[in-house]
Amino acid sequence: MRLIKQLLVALVIASLLEGWWSCDGCLENERNALLQLKASFDCHEYMSLCSWGLYTDDCCKWENIHCSSTTGRVSKLSIQGDYWASEWCFNASLFLPFQELTSLSLQYNYIIDCVENEDAGFERLERLSKLEFLDLEYNSFNNNNSIVSSIGHISSLKSLNLGHTGLESVTDIQG
Repeated sequence: MRLIKQLLVALVIASLLEGWWSCDGCLENERNALLQLKASFDCHEYMSLCSWGLYTDDCCKWENIHCSSTTGRVSKLSIQGDYWASEWCFNASLFLPFQELTSLSLQYNYIIDCVENEDAGFERLERLSKLEFLDLEYNSFNNNNSIVSSIGHISSLKSLNLGHTGLESVTDIQG
């Protein structure tokens, strides 16, 4: 009988710790930020972000979003555009709520420049101190070296993909 009580106590403690260490669902401020990000895009049926929030409130279950299993915060975000996307200007302030973001992929989004305001340029991504991977392949920077200089301010970056952006020949991103 004593062994059964000890096992039950251990089971209860284990289940409490499980709930304490894991997180169900995403944080409300990050969910709202994702919905604001979605609203900033001209959605087309082939873009995965167009379905964000339609089926569940838990943004950790949305397509192309990965959350930390311990904190519930968004850690990886992939927003791939499509062939019908129109050119747009990047606004870094839309990404700043994701404080644990380690990977950001913005392939095929026809980014041509940055919104002109103090929180909009790529250099503002340096506030995301855990950002290690940035994929900007197939955007339309057209040899805009100021973008490269801005990206150079992101000291946490370990990998940067600028393929097919008009910036392929630029190798020094430390501005």
